[in-house]
Amino acid sequence: MRKLIVLFVLIFTSAGLRSQPTPYGNIGLSLEFGFDRCLYLTPKICLGYFFDEISFANLTVSYSYSTSNKLNSFWNFYSELGFPALLLPPNDSNSQPFSYGIGAGISTTTFDSIRVTSFRSNYFFGFAFGYMNYVHHTKMEFPDNIGVEGIFPFYAPYLKE
Repeated sequence: MRKLIVLFVLIFTSAGLRSQPTPYGNIGLSLEFGFDRCLYLTPKICLGYFFDEISFANLTVSYSYSTSNKLNSFWNFYSELGFPALLLPPNDSNSQPFSYGIGAGISTTTFDSIRVTSFRSNYFFGFAFGYMNYVHHTKMEFPDNIGVEGIFPFYAPYLKE
């Protein structure tokens, strides 16, 4: 847990040097296909900061529910860092905000009264409220997943402008 806190502090410190942070919060829902041939439905909640109006860092809690086998369901605790990329020049009125990023954290579950925890990393890219993601776990008990994700802001002062 201490390593996660250090990682989160480093992410916020490096990102915060560039601009004034704006807090935000969102909920999301992922539909993921596990390499164990299971379908996962993953609701999540994120709290974080936007930098430069599109770069962001957050803490996320989610629960990956296996629709095929309840024993394959697990909790996720991770931090993400996202970066902007514009598909057209910034002065073009048709430019679309595109972002990509990485995340790191842990996944945990209980098998036969034994707690199993795995390091996880994730990679994502997408537009505004929709993303593609890939999640890699270091332990065999947790499948790697690939899927789509929608996010819905519940606290986003940057949208009021």
